[in-house]
Amino acid sequence: MRVLTVPGIFSAAAANPAEDDGDRVVYGLTPASRLLIGSVHNLAPTLSLILHEMFVSPFLSLGTWLEHELPDLALFEVAHGKAVWDVILHDATISSLFNAGMVADSRFLMDIAIRECGHVFSGDKLPDRRRRRARRGGAGHRGGVPAHRVQRARSATRRG
Repeated sequence: MRVLTVPGIFSAAAANPAEDDGDRVVYGLTPASRLLIGSVHNLAPTLSLILHEMFVSPFLSLGTWLEHELPDLALFEVAHGKAVWDVILHDATISSLFNAGMVADSRFLMDIAIRECGHVFSGDKLPDRRRRRARRGGAGHRGGVPAHRVQRARSATRRG
């Protein structure tokens, strides 16, 4: 636990500051460690994915990979002989780990995006291309006929 206080994963404080012995330490959560617990902002699945041996092991050969003048394969492919997407597709364990990690990451980031930039996602401010084109007299959808041509065609058929 003491080692994890250095990068800020946990905080450490003396159990009783009045005592001089200082042997007893109480560890607490920091903002970083709070992201690993709880149900709303739980990034533990993402961390499990990042720290899985399948994704860490390629970095152990990073030095030799960088020595090549123009490496034509990605680091992951050199280490495992397959692209990362092929491994995710064919290995059920990695696939479920990847999916859980991406779900946790998406929930975390979308919560921030909505909280910080929620006004962008409000219904009245989203761009509505159909409505804008219709107001200008243009096509309401891709491949459609502009409104002024429809009106001309209707009037021509009425005359003839």
